[in-house]
Amino acid sequence: MTIDRHMNTCPICQVQNHHLAVTCTSCGGYLQNRSENLDLFATAWTIIERPVRAFRMIALSRRKNFAAAVAALAGIGFAFGIFWVIGAGEYTSSAVNLFAAGTLLGPAVGMTVVLCFTMLVKAMAATQGSAVSVKNAFAIYSYALVPVVLSVLFLLPVEVIVFGRYFFFLHPTPYSLRPVAYVTLVGLDTLCALWTLYLLWAGTKVLLDLTWRRALIIFIVPLLLLVAGIIGGLRLVLPKGVS
Repeated sequence: MTIDRHMNTCPICQVQNHHLAVTCTSCGGYLQNRSENLDLFATAWTIIERPVRAFRMIALSRRKNFAAAVAALAGIGFAFGIFWVIGAGEYTSSAVNLFAAGTLLGPAVGMTVVLCFTMLVKAMAATQGSAVSVKNAFAIYSYALVPVVLSVLFLLPVEVIVFGRYFFFLHPTPYSLRPVAYVTLVGLDTLCALWTLYLLWAGTKVLLDLTWRRALIIFIVPLLLLVAGIIGGLRLVLPKGVS
């Protein structure tokens, strides 16, 4: 008999359960240990060192501590990323207004992006016959944004200090002002973005207990849909030619 990769067989009654289940749905026997709480810094460090282990720990934790806070903080990075793409610095005369807007809008952006991505992955997984817990997925995908949070905490302040609102200009480009600093900062931001994509992929693998190849397929389609939705939304709300 072939055992489904996504199932956890109870050693007592032999009933198959979800691979992240803690107790058997039939006899109530314990299948694996779970922690009560997550420590923010310990979890973030484990994600840096051993992401697959960290995501499994997050999924098996009873309380998904700080997941919403991580998503909200990462949303500030998303907001300023959008400002950088559209050259938002050109549409305000005050750097304070620009930075206040990014800081205030960011948390809502982050929560919305993670929730939308979670629901898209859930729908995609359902087409493959896999079940996804929204609570687990939201927590895993929130913590996968740790590189974005690091960018917000360490790179964004440097960008603001060095360039001010001119970092978010298209004409003239920040490159024309300080080329070495600009290339260095954008390069580091790009590395954080690539790192985040890897973590989202790894999180999908743990969440669905898939091979890396199948996890890539289920991860990439929702990502493309989400990016397309964001671009479409920007085209609707921004003046012609801005986006």
